Amino acid sequence: MRILICCIVFLTTLNCQNKKYIELEKDDFTITYPSELELYDGDYQDDIVLAIKTKKEGDKDIFIENINLAKKEIKNTSYENFIQETIKEINSIGDLIKSESSMGKNNEYHRIIFKLSQNGVNLKFTQDYHLKGRVVYILTFSSEQGQFDNYYNEMDKIMKSFKIK
Repeated sequence: MRILICCIVFLTTLNCQNKKYIELEKDDFTITYPSELELYDGDYQDDIVLAIKTKKEGDKDIFIENINLAKKEIKNTSYENFIQETIKEINSIGDLIKSESSMGKNNEYHRIIFKLSQNGVNLKFTQDYHLKGRVVYILTFSSEQGQFDNYYNEMDKIMKSFKIK
């Protein structure tokens, strides 16, 4: 039994060490993600500049968990007011779970976690707001509420790898 447990621990450790990561480097930021996730780095709407998506888990999988990055220039307001207006908007359509400031790799950022229902699907989101000059980088992890905890640790690592140049 002890040998079996040792083998399982060894194989799990080996599997974790063999996980390959990709560092995506753009002109103004970098982000690192596992190679088994799909990068969509194409044409978007609504200020979105990229998306990192999980693979569909079968026919019953109705929502693809993902992280996307949007860039928004704030002109006539402060960063703090932008965050407060975002929270007000979230409260009008969903349920705010958490709102707090944190320290990232190279700057302070604000994290908001909330839930809402969209097209009959119960979703949960984590959004990180990073400011550089007058541009807010909004990093969003989107998940079905029932799948959120299954993906959160890996997606949180990706979000925390985000670095503005």
